[in-house]
Amino acid sequence: MTLLANEIHVQDSLQHTVIIFAADRRITFLGRFHSLGKKIFPIEYLNAGIGFFGLAEVFPGGKKQSMSSWLPQFITRNHRIRTLEEFADTLRAELDNVVPRDLKTSNPSGFHIAGFNQSGLPEFWFVRNIEHMDAHRYIDLQDHYSATEDFLARDARQFGFDGHSPTVARPFTWFYRNGDIRAHVVAWERLDGIIADFLSLPDFKKLNSLCDYERFIEFKMKMIAAIYKEYSTAATIGTPIDVFSIVPK
Repeated sequence: MTLLANEIHVQDSLQHTVIIFAADRRITFLGRFHSLGKKIFPIEYLNAGIGFFGLAEVFPGGKKQSMSSWLPQFITRNHRIRTLEEFADTLRAELDNVVPRDLKTSNPSGFHIAGFNQSGLPEFWFVRNIEHMDAHRYIDLQDHYSATEDFLARDARQFGFDGHSPTVARPFTWFYRNGDIRAHVVAWERLDGIIADFLSLPDFKKLNSLCDYERFIEFKMKMIAAIYKEYSTAATIGTPIDVFSIVPK
């Protein structure tokens, strides 16, 4: 498992937005440490990024390959794609070919694809074989992958997006999280409050740049990983941590 998180920070307009990707590198199998693997990658030609959680292997041509090596190859191989929708649909179709049916129906698997479309608006595509969740557990696993765009089509509508104008009613931050989401649910915003209290003190550093904020996200992830290492009987989240951001071009 893992902790894969996206934050979409919207200012006065959807065209004034920052997207943050963050994930740990710990890969577990049957509750035990298996290996380390990078789980988030930029998609430079789309001004976007992608991250995965759950199933960490694919079988192209019947040969086992780690998702951490296959996914960047997929990104490079599809460099002629020009929209996030096409990228998500191409990934969905290829996953159906490289993940055996029995693994799809027994292992939750998902991908966050987030970036800016040709109008400069943020999109979030969710590719997965998961139908529902029960608290933090994934249930109703499917024998195929599906893809939906969840930010412009659904979540941004709560803040005044009308489907056309980039204007929103107020600034907001929206979260997407998957993997072992208990850590995010329990700790993420609480850590924001605790650390913000420290940063308000005159002898503590302030967050003055996007780089500062990326390091802040990395620090929170490391704190969560430390809690799992010290107290969890099955440490599903662990260092190192990867973080990157995307802004409109």
